[in-house]
Amino acid sequence: MNSNISFTPPHLDPLISVIIPCYNAATFLPNCMKCLEVQTIGIEHLELIFVDDASSDQGATWEMILAFEAKYPNQVIAIQHEENKGQAGARNTGLLYTRGVYVGFMDQDDFIEPTFHQTMYEKATEYDCDMVQCGYVETYPDGRIRTHAPKEVFFNYEKSIMDGGSTWPTIWGVTVWNKLFRRSLMTESAAIFPVGLRLEDYYFNERIRPFISSIYCIEQTLYHWQRISGSISTSTSLNCLADFIIIGEAVIAHYQSLGFFNRCLREIEWDLLQFYAGEISGWFAGSPLNYYHLYCLLSNSVKKHFPDFESNPAFVALADDSFVKQLIAILNQNYTQEQFQVVATAFRNTISKAINAG
Repeated sequence: MNSNISFTPPHLDPLISVIIPCYNAATFLPNCMKCLEVQTIGIEHLELIFVDDASSDQGATWEMILAFEAKYPNQVIAIQHEENKGQAGARNTGLLYTRGVYVGFMDQDDFIEPTFHQTMYEKATEYDCDMVQCGYVETYPDGRIRTHAPKEVFFNYEKSIMDGGSTWPTIWGVTVWNKLFRRSLMTESAAIFPVGLRLEDYYFNERIRPFISSIYCIEQTLYHWQRISGSISTSTSLNCLADFIIIGEAVIAHYQSLGFFNRCLREIEWDLLQFYAGEISGWFAGSPLNYYHLYCLLSNSVKKHFPDFESNPAFVALADDSFVKQLIAILNQNYTQEQFQVVATAFRNTISKAINAG
């Protein structure tokens, strides 16, 4: 239940609904709100849904949200949870209030370029897209910066997978905050975030993917992701890192329930293998924990669902010395704990050298 919901209906139907989950966010909200105020699309065309997820900062976060709502009563929706539900739960609550033609997300500690929503919306309407995605800049706690940008391209699949289409939609990246989604598509797919699990963005995207018939990729880096020490995205606890296996199993079960798993087996297989490779790389790039138990769980899951993955055309096409191919290949092995530690050390050294090389 929401203990406090303050909502003044806007005088204009919003073009874009933006959901911003907040928890003890008083330090970050001024910059977040300023980014939204100066959007070149015009704040009057935005619906800004702030969800205070039971912050424990003596009302500081909630007071800032209420003040912003008072400043923009026709654009801001202020929601407060009685109990903390995590980022996924806060986003799910926000989804209940969306009215925009398109829906986007923003994290409390990130920022966006002034042209973010205008550029995204213009491409969405020009190409009548179900989804638009852009590049982003990733800033690490130690100051390192990485730029991620897709090629500028329009994908028109004519038919979605659910409508009998044969082309697996290309979703660039696992995040949701660098994307806009057509709201009607979200309703049709019943897309939600899994509460209590890390990597909820990936699951949400996979719920929507089979309903998508068109995507536009923008090369510009319009979103700035600030990796904060101690956040869920930087957690290295084994319990947290195991979430991606649960997420993968849930995605497979969902696709099986929709009836197209076998028809799109190779595409689903490759999509998940790349997802897993990213997480495995994170094992070796992070703290030197003992990941052998996770390796066994993941290897068993892959062998169960994708026993012939090494014949996947996308996997075969990779060069034998490809780092991604080598990461994925370990899932088809039966390493002992000692053998796994040797492999882990080799991968960790490779990643360390790559990071030091810049």
